[in-house]
Amino acid sequence: MAKIIDEYKSPPHKILAMLYEGRQKLRQKFKAVREDLRGAQNQIRAVESSRAIWRARAEAAEEELQRLKKKI
Repeated sequence: MAKIIDEYKSPPHKILAMLYEGRQKLRQKFKAVREDLRGAQNQIRAVESSRAIWRARAEAAEEELQRLKKKI
């Protein structure tokens, strides 16, 4: 599985530099994914909140309409 640095033909400092660069790229990639996820979660939260507000307003308007119909 994991090779010992001595088994590689390249010098250890180059191997370590490549591994470090690969790690940094992965960290950047997953940071971007995490930021996209946070943005999407915030958008979902905002839409759900807005939908709840509009639903409450629609239900209140419906109740008012029913009350006015009974009054007439």
